[in-house]
Amino acid sequence: MRRRRSLVAAAALLGAALVAPRVARAGDPYLEDPHAHEGLLLGAAIGGGGVLGLGHVDGMDRQLGGGGAAVVRLGSSAGEHLAWMVQIDSVQILKDVKDSKTNNTTTFTVAGQYYLRDALWVMGGVGTAALNSESLDAMGMKQTAKKGGLGLMSGMGLDITQHGSWVLAVEVSTILGVYSDGAVGGLAFRLSATHY
Repeated sequence: MRRRRSLVAAAALLGAALVAPRVARAGDPYLEDPHAHEGLLLGAAIGGGGVLGLGHVDGMDRQLGGGGAAVVRLGSSAGEHLAWMVQIDSVQILKDVKDSKTNNTTTFTVAGQYYLRDALWVMGGVGTAALNSESLDAMGMKQTAKKGGLGLMSGMGLDITQHGSWVLAVEVSTILGVYSDGAVGGLAFRLSATHY
């Protein structure tokens, strides 16, 4: 009986500890929400990714392989759940794939980020895209291609920890460069750090 009362008391204390901060924030507007994202934001992310050619963009109508992926973003919060930013995404192939020597696709977009929950967010953007490709033709001659086109970006992420003004997150994103003769897409899995 005494053991049961101890368990009930412990459960009540744990419940109160979890609920009290939320009740306090709701009742006192001057208390800060630890998950609030406010002001100017500056972020960067690194990870791995892959590139896929669609259509006939200089013979890149096949999967090209994987390598590194990076992003730099600068923006500002526009409310409790929304932020606007400019973002540069790049996926780079770091190894030879068939006859391709180097390939990277990059997008420069104006993007929006929306928090669905305290730590779960989605984002999307539109802007410009650039493709740089270097390969060997049938004669062994180096062929270089540089293209510009429409850039699209989408992604989602999860904030895994927050220390002061710094937020660490895991994210997955896709970028797409649309050109006159096809499209080249990139998929990236990254670890990001953002300062608010």
